[in-house]
Amino acid sequence: MTSEHGNNNGENASSTSEDETDHAQTQETAQSDAPTPEASQETQDQTTSRDDNAGSTASTEQIQSADSDETADKSDLESEDAQNEASDSSSQDKASEGQRDNSAQSEDQDNNAAHEDAAQQSENDNTSETSQQDEDGDNTVKDVDDKSQEDKGSAEGDKDQAHEDKTSSNDTEDQAQDNESSTSKNEHAESDSKDTDASKSNETAKSNKTTEHAKDQVTSGEQDKDTASSNHSAETDKSVGKDVLNQKSDKASNSSKTASDAREEEAKVSAASDELDTLAEDAETPEELYEKIKNLSSDMDKSKALATLQSRASSSPIFRQAYAATASNEKYNGKIIDFDDPLVKKVDQPNTALAPSDINFSPRFKEGKSKSYAFVIDKDGKVSKKQLATRNNDDIRAYKGNYIRLNNDNPEAYVYFSDIGVANGKTVDALAHVTMNPSENGDRNNTRYFMTSGTDVLSLLSDSGGGAHVDLSFYQHADQSKYDDYYNQADTKTLTKNQLFDDLASMNHKKTKVSGLFNVYDLDDYDKNKAKDVRKSITFNRNEIDNLYISNEKGKEATSLLELDGDDVTITSGPGAASGTYENNKRVTVSYLDKSDISYTMTGRGSSGPAFDVKGLLLKQIPPYNTDQRASASKGDAQLDITQEIPARDVDKKATLPSNLSIGVEVPEGIRLALEENADGLFTSDSSQSSTNKLSIVPGMNGKKDLSLLEKQKYYDTIQNLTLTLTHGLTLSDVENNTDKWTKLKDYYDKDSETLKVPVKWSFNNGDKSWDNLETDVAHANLKLPDDVKALINQINDAEEAVEAAKRADQDAKDQLQDANSDQLITPGEHDKLIEARDNARDKKAEAQRKVDALPQAQKRDLPDQLARLTGIDVPDVNDANENGVDDKIDAQREEAEHAVEAAKSADQAAQDKLKEANADGLITPDEHKALEKVAQDAADAKQNAQDKVDVLPDDQKGDMPSELEKLNGIDVPDVNDSDANGVSDKVDQQRGEAQNAVDAAKKADQAAQDKLKEANADGLITPDEHDALEKANKDAADAKKNAQEKVDALPSDQRGDMPGELDNLHGINIPDVKDSDANGVSDDVDAQREEAQAAVNAAKSADQAAQDKLKGVNADGLITPDEHEELEKANQDAAEAKQNAQEKVDALPSDQRGDMPSDLEKLHGIDIPDVNDSDANGVADSIDE
Repeated sequence: MTSEHGNNNGENASSTSEDETDHAQTQETAQSDAPTPEASQETQDQTTSRDDNAGSTASTEQIQSADSDETADKSDLESEDAQNEASDSSSQDKASEGQRDNSAQSEDQDNNAAHEDAAQQSENDNTSETSQQDEDGDNTVKDVDDKSQEDKGSAEGDKDQAHEDKTSSNDTEDQAQDNESSTSKNEHAESDSKDTDASKSNETAKSNKTTEHAKDQVTSGEQDKDTASSNHSAETDKSVGKDVLNQKSDKASNSSKTASDAREEEAKVSAASDELDTLAEDAETPEELYEKIKNLSSDMDKSKALATLQSRASSSPIFRQAYAATASNEKYNGKIIDFDDPLVKKVDQPNTALAPSDINFSPRFKEGKSKSYAFVIDKDGKVSKKQLATRNNDDIRAYKGNYIRLNNDNPEAYVYFSDIGVANGKTVDALAHVTMNPSENGDRNNTRYFMTSGTDVLSLLSDSGGGAHVDLSFYQHADQSKYDDYYNQADTKTLTKNQLFDDLASMNHKKTKVSGLFNVYDLDDYDKNKAKDVRKSITFNRNEIDNLYISNEKGKEATSLLELDGDDVTITSGPGAASGTYENNKRVTVSYLDKSDISYTMTGRGSSGPAFDVKGLLLKQIPPYNTDQRASASKGDAQLDITQEIPARDVDKKATLPSNLSIGVEVPEGIRLALEENADGLFTSDSSQSSTNKLSIVPGMNGKKDLSLLEKQKYYDTIQNLTLTLTHGLTLSDVENNTDKWTKLKDYYDKDSETLKVPVKWSFNNGDKSWDNLETDVAHANLKLPDDVKALINQINDAEEAVEAAKRADQDAKDQLQDANSDQLITPGEHDKLIEARDNARDKKAEAQRKVDALPQAQKRDLPDQLARLTGIDVPDVNDANENGVDDKIDAQREEAEHAVEAAKSADQAAQDKLKEANADGLITPDEHKALEKVAQDAADAKQNAQDKVDVLPDDQKGDMPSELEKLNGIDVPDVNDSDANGVSDKVDQQRGEAQNAVDAAKKADQAAQDKLKEANADGLITPDEHDALEKANKDAADAKKNAQEKVDALPSDQRGDMPGELDNLHGINIPDVKDSDANGVSDDVDAQREEAQAAVNAAKSADQAAQDKLKGVNADGLITPDEHEELEKANQDAAEAKQNAQEKVDALPSDQRGDMPSDLEKLHGIDIPDVNDSDANGVADSIDE
């Protein structure tokens, strides 16, 4: 891909016949020499103008040199494998180095040594540097021609077709890496055959450059293979001259470095790298591996020689493996379109689908507004150079924009972007920390580029392979002039990395969160054998991104591959991506929501690498505009600039077009707003919705809203710049006469800027979402004023300030007086200060009065009244002449109070001693009680006297006396407890009497229970009432005993006497069970027997009657059948058994309990059973049957 990212400016291209001749001549020596690593290192400091006509005015020698060096450069970057095909020596094959073949490694070592020797010889040689570089350049022209001939894709003159050339070329390169040695000769022969064809194609392309370019744009994809090769060569030649000057400058700047120094440094780095690679073998656990890597990283930080290995440690597979133990275990490696997860969003209609409404940001470098300030850091941590980008006019390896270069000597950089985009109406800045990741698969210097402007801004690329990492932070927009000043004053001779970081942080520490898109494009040139740091890839942190949007358009489905490993989300090119550079199948749009920090890593080789684009698969909603105030207004009193981005749309796709678009702006009444309408612009001020201080800016012309303009293609993918003019119309007369106009605006006057600082209210509606109060970078507009108006306003302000100063002085005097009087004492020093404050207040009032009197009458307003209310102070006389802070009267009162406190303490102690003496035996007699009452009263009187004297003292004179008095609590006089003075407490005397009474009551209750038991047992029967009475009597006895026992136990032992023994003799009663529950005078057992006997008698009577009835029933016909005979026998037997059972039960009863039952039983005789007389039960007597 010769113009991978659209590098088709035609800059530095030559159309002279000398170009063609020199280009053909270089082919003859392409296989004999290889450029030294020093020759491939370029410096970034030069910003040489690249004019399109430069080639036509250059000498033949210059053109030859330019062509040769540029071709060598691009050969290194785009076609390493094509070089291998052009050379018989496999030692020059860097692809074999990627395959790590042992024989290839040996040859590569020889080749590296040869390169180093060649570099040493080049440095020591006195031959002209220019001719030497031309010779070096000749080394690679042949390689580029081989490369261009090998391109198999359909070539176009525009950047898309150039991209396809490289796609085909890389496919050929990848195939060459897979081929065995048996096929390499055939490929080399084919390469030799193609050299001549490439040269011819190159000549044809140059001679017909303009015609072919126009034709390619019209007939893209329809040219044959010969035209493709021709166009590819033409594109190569166009950029041949561009980098040669950089190569020459690099050689000059690196001439002091010898090959031996390079070998020594490389050996140190290699040794450290080997140590890193063996960590995985030595570590037994992931945790152990992690600790070893941390220790190695620490050693690397301390070693300058290992500085270049730091980035490799953080990005190596071993280091990632150490982290993977604690990271997400989710892994995936396959086609992105096959990944079924919310992370990936498939877009059926790319370039038509709208991004979510909360997405309103996409990084973009705008010429005339954006700036980037780059500071490159060397391996010793010092700023080696700085670079400013303000335009998009440069390019490198087909990447568009300005750039900085990183390498082993300068492995990192900080780049501050001022105005990298707009989010929610506010300009966004960004700080990028860029670090080079060392690689074994690229050039020895590990050359990387970071785009600091242009359409590919924020993208990363390499010279010959490898990657770099970016930590990007978004900030609120800061004043650009601060960074201009810092950049201009920064001294790279003394500035260190740490100081730089501190300086940048101090200038802007306000991070901001944005929701936006990274539009990754050009994911092609797939080769499964490419090393990871050579392939096209970009890696994000999964925690920092939201979604990956890919094409699901029929026939243009995403071809990229996706790798998930822990938090790493890596997107790489995939097979089948042959199409234009910007085709949707090679795009991935990455979204992020509310993020202030995002990091990513890009890898690739030369122009074959991914990049960022402003456009993507999703159509960004029209974002809120941003605003700015012009430093100097060309019209009116202030001018505000509105920058409105109108993202790309295809107007043929109506559904993607906005349904509405409006910008609202409002300022206070009295300020006039006007929109400077651009005849070619999209917007006008809607006259039907606008007023003098409020504008509704909509699509249209001449004050008329016309939404049909939103269907015109020319307005999309544009930046609409609108200018608002603000005027106030204030005159000197307005201020002098204090008119309504001035009254409305005077509060907006800003003394510091001497302008009217008015608030600006912004609103926005993009048809999908509206912002009623949009916060932009311009919250206030500063309107300039005429000098005479400013002078009068300042005079008014001076008078007002003088009045305020007089008021403050008056209040200060009153405050001092109040402060001095706070202790009711005035010392001589306080008296002097009060006089000074009084005089100062008088002077300030007089000065304010003069300034107020000088004002126009209308501007005096109530100022005279305010001054009239300033009354000053009357200074009191001194009343503390010795300045001890205490009045003499108070001194005397204090001494008297102290004496009273001491007397109170003595009286309190006397009372305590008397109480202690009286309580010695724990008894208080009537005489002791009287004595204690007297000493207690004496102590209380003494304390009250002292308290009264202390209370009249000022608080600050009381000292410890209040607390000393608080400690005097007097005594609590105990009651008399030995009224008869017998040495025994009255309470104990009373308790002993109560206990004796309780014992006597217990004895009586026990005896009553015994008597009750004896009485109930008199007839041998216990009725329920008797049982209840016994239980009550027993409980009464137990309760009485318990009460007595408690009272006895409460007595001192020597006061109990015989009472414990007497209580021990009280045992209560054992209550017998109830035996006559119905209280009929008969035992319950006998009652039960009687009832059982009566039931048996009744049963016997029933059985006898049943037998009688049975006999009567069967005799009704005068016949007895066998069955009837059996039934009668059974009935008679049942009657006999029932009678016998009843007789036994009756006999068991006492005779007085039998009643009539014996006679009842005697009446039961049973039946006489007749014989059978109808044996056959035929209803005829047997005698008749016979």
